[in-house]
Amino acid sequence: MTGLDNRTLSFIALVSALLLAAGLHLAYRTVARDPGLRLWAVGASVSAIGYGLFALRGGIPDLLSIVVANTLLVLGATCLYLGQRRFLGRSREFPWYWFVVVATPAALYHFTFVAPSLSARTVTVSAATAAILVASALVMLRHGDHRDRLVRGFLGWSYLAVALFMGGRAAIMPFMDMPGEEFMAAHHPLYVSVLVLLVALNIILGICLPLLVSNRLQQRLIESEERYRTAFQTSLSAVNINRLSDGLYIEVNQAFLDILGYRREDVIGRTSLELNIWADPADRQRLVEALQHEGKCRDLEARFRRKNGELIWGLMSASVMDFDGVPCILSISSDISERKADEEQIRKLSLAVEQSPESIVITNIDAEIEYVNEAFLRVTGYTRDEVIGQ
Repeated sequence: MTGLDNRTLSFIALVSALLLAAGLHLAYRTVARDPGLRLWAVGASVSAIGYGLFALRGGIPDLLSIVVANTLLVLGATCLYLGQRRFLGRSREFPWYWFVVVATPAALYHFTFVAPSLSARTVTVSAATAAILVASALVMLRHGDHRDRLVRGFLGWSYLAVALFMGGRAAIMPFMDMPGEEFMAAHHPLYVSVLVLLVALNIILGICLPLLVSNRLQQRLIESEERYRTAFQTSLSAVNINRLSDGLYIEVNQAFLDILGYRREDVIGRTSLELNIWADPADRQRLVEALQHEGKCRDLEARFRRKNGELIWGLMSASVMDFDGVPCILSISSDISERKADEEQIRKLSLAVEQSPESIVITNIDAEIEYVNEAFLRVTGYTRDEVIGQ
């Protein structure tokens, strides 16, 4: 530690903050547009600017390298804290942290230009940073999903360790004899150690924050899969997934098994041809041609054969999709046997009425003729167009 001066450590802190900011911005743009993640990226960027100004101490005005630089470091820590609250879904709280952010530059300006004191500035920055870090630690340790408790715990205790060091430094600094007013020339362990801890904290953040985002995405993926699986299994329509290359059944829902009378082990790994499900091969060919030309098929009426040999009518829609990276066919079918039976009864009734030797006339409630059969036309000599609507 003694081989590194404060300026070198400041540049190392700058690099670590830049890497952290770049990683968080990249994650926000490419992985998850979470508002908490955006605040983390902003906080890391603000801290990186602060470290940059801090490292240029002596080459730029003190207003920038002392007042603005340290204020940006406190502001960056505040943005990280707010990002954690947002990421973990915490409700709004009294904005005490803005008082810390506003009070910091006021105190630094006073102890830089009005009553210059390196110790007083150190106390100011240490106390402000410690307050924000303690709040960050409490958020991480007390809130969040149990599934990422290990990562949150490690990050929370890391925050707390740095906060305790900063708080202890603020507490003992007034009682120590610290000659000189130039931070870069100060080689006391309390100055060197804090920069080392801040670099270490940036590294820890660079590891833990992406892990939290990854865990969040994994949890959302699991929840999404559970919702789709629930919808898949509880659907009243038969749903099946077949591999496009050979037609093997990969997945079927309970309605598929109930409608066709199969057990799951009878179906998975076999094809519809092996099960002889299609009553008319021409219907299957219509489906294949539609999928080959358009990638989908809508409202295909076809007859299917149940396991016991009974024929039923189905209304099928299908489309080509990727299932775990494998091209597949997703099919959804409804049993329309009752509807087809009703249609057949209506057809027979219509035929009987039309062919009846007796004249039959159907009117609406206003006594307007809506239908007449052939016998009526033969007896009366009218045409259908002449009587409909009269």
